[in-house]
Amino acid sequence: MEPIILDGKAYADEICDKLRDTVSGRMANSPQLERPELTIVSTGNDSASAVYLRNKINRCIQIGIDITHRHYSSIDQSEIESLCCKNCPIIFQLPIISNAVDIKYIITKNMQSYPESDVDGIFSYENIANLYTGSHIPLNIPCTAIGIIKLLKHYNIEMCGKVVCVIGRSNIVGRPTAQLFENENATVIKCNSYTPKNTLIKMVEAADIIVSAVGRANFITMLDLAECMSGRGQKLDISKKVIVDVGMNRDSDGKLCGDIPQNVKDHCYAYTPVPGGVGPMTVAMLMWNTINTWSRKNGTFTVDV
Repeated sequence: MEPIILDGKAYADEICDKLRDTVSGRMANSPQLERPELTIVSTGNDSASAVYLRNKINRCIQIGIDITHRHYSSIDQSEIESLCCKNCPIIFQLPIISNAVDIKYIITKNMQSYPESDVDGIFSYENIANLYTGSHIPLNIPCTAIGIIKLLKHYNIEMCGKVVCVIGRSNIVGRPTAQLFENENATVIKCNSYTPKNTLIKMVEAADIIVSAVGRANFITMLDLAECMSGRGQKLDISKKVIVDVGMNRDSDGKLCGDIPQNVKDHCYAYTPVPGGVGPMTVAMLMWNTINTWSRKNGTFTVDV
């Protein structure tokens, strides 16, 4: 049986079409409304970052969001302080290059008073605390994490009662993704790039859903699966497992690829391709957060996608 391809690009297109229709409809009914806006701050010339940046700008144009792109070779603390303000949706495209010692802490400190502006959902203490405590729904949920959950639900992939292995512990992807799976009543196993390979494969064996967000091409190969199971005289069967590949890497030919090679994905139940899987959903969720921030600012209902 051929595995199911979890087409994030197609679903992201649907979401962004709905957001476009929402913006155009509200602007037609209330011409006095200010258009939704988003400021993107980028630094340096990271190739993977450039792909996401281009896709975000294109989606803003499609939906009708006024986009401001500020690019720096390196950004300092005073520039960050001047950029962060109330009701002005902003994202800092990672990685951020700065001469400041702890640039992420500086961004977080400046964003703590503006949770509504933190449309990435990863820099405001209020958004982060609400995500992990469950006391309130965050104003903005981390884009990649919620994008994964939305995509799995779209394809009717059951999460409640399932075992999920999340490989990666970043504040952007790994940790919030694990939390959202717990919120869906899944049992979550957390691993990272330092987890011994034989231990990692045992966790993969136990999991129904594997999320890889390490950022290393060929992180888990067919050879890994075979070698780690050989001592027990059996082959690891992944035919019922779902693989969510968050990695955005370059292979030896310079082509975009994920963490998990295709010859592994070909044997699973369902998987996200790279490109065209999690990446487009991340961008779509950024657009969703941005439009919902605009909605709250104007006293209108948020959009369900």
